[in-house]
Amino acid sequence: MTAATLPTGWFLENAWLIPIIPAIGFVLIIALGKRLPAKGSEIGIASIGASLVLAIGATYQWIDRVSSAGGGEYAGPISGVFGFARSIFPSASEAGTETYVEPVIKSWTWWQSGGLEFGFGQHIDGLAIMLLLLVTFISLLVQIFSTEYVSGDRRYTHFFAALTLFSAGMLVMVLAENMIQLILGWEIMGLCSFMLIGHWWEEQANSRAALKAFFTVRVGDVGLLFPPVADEHERA
Repeated sequence: MTAATLPTGWFLENAWLIPIIPAIGFVLIIALGKRLPAKGSEIGIASIGASLVLAIGATYQWIDRVSSAGGGEYAGPISGVFGFARSIFPSASEAGTETYVEPVIKSWTWWQSGGLEFGFGQHIDGLAIMLLLLVTFISLLVQIFSTEYVSGDRRYTHFFAALTLFSAGMLVMVLAENMIQLILGWEIMGLCSFMLIGHWWEEQANSRAALKAFFTVRVGDVGLLFPPVADEHERA
């Protein structure tokens, strides 16, 4: 079966919604959070929960895609386990060649000037699927735990806004189709880390830790601006 005939499905085609939903949730928490009964935490939990549902759907369809690429040789109740493993670690076929599953890539051009083109999109492969599940599931647990962790805090709404935007930034990185999109997600995470670490900024230790984390990450960001070094095969 060629890559062109591999199934995709709605969840894989629209995986870009996974980071968009918590990003919209962040805006709603800032705008309406303080007027809601749970002070905005319900929006954060609902948005991350919705992203988790989409990630689970994308995982199911990716496993189906991998199984189709391999000829469906793994049948039975444990086929999902084998399919998920094969989506991350390609297996060798009987002929000794690896089974390659083409990623699901979608891109849209946002701005173009001369030879420069800036856009956004999604790049779905086995590793991205695994991270989508991990990030959305852990983020949902953190959101639920935080309802008690910061209960009664005077900046309760702002904490959940930063937490939701942090998850959106991680998901943007996971689905990044180009380097600019990856850096955007990374910078969103850096900003939210600063806000979360320094949430109780009245204590000097917290404000210092937030500044230290912010400047350390910003220095490390310089490495993302350097182009990758070609290996020996590419040089040849």
